[in-house]
Amino acid sequence: AQSYPYRGGSIIDILLAGYNYPIDNFTRNPSQGFLVLLNNPAEVPQFMDNFIAIRPNSDVIVSIKPQKMDASSNLQTKYSPEKRRCYFPSERQLAYFTSYVQRNCKVECLTNYTLEECGCVRYYMPHTPGTKICDLSRQGCVIAAAEALTLGLIT
Repeated sequence: AQSYPYRGGSIIDILLAGYNYPIDNFTRNPSQGFLVLLNNPAEVPQFMDNFIAIRPNSDVIVSIKPQKMDASSNLQTKYSPEKRRCYFPSERQLAYFTSYVQRNCKVECLTNYTLEECGCVRYYMPHTPGTKICDLSRQGCVIAAAEALTLGLIT
């Protein structure tokens, strides 16, 4: 029987090797070691959500608990997207992503709202060629747009 998620084995060993020079000049905070990001390959990475800090010369044991959400076959026909407050991949095509997952939808929603409200997007947001990238003068607008999404003021 197949299991989800697909496994390569019960234990994975990873050896991280870095350069031997001070990295304090390249980071916001004085730090040493590695930041390892765990991410679903179908989703846009959100660095601040899923990283593990690993100090030099240390062993780390990490437990990963994947989540999978399934829906009954009649849920899509019985309830409208407005009532269930989510979409199935066949109901919505994203402009910037090939896979419809909730995180990608939120990133695209924030991108579209930021562009609409501020006339630009942050450099890391998905965008088309020619889209203006926000500079520091638009920082207040960009932060307000992100807060509006976080607080549920936009849908």
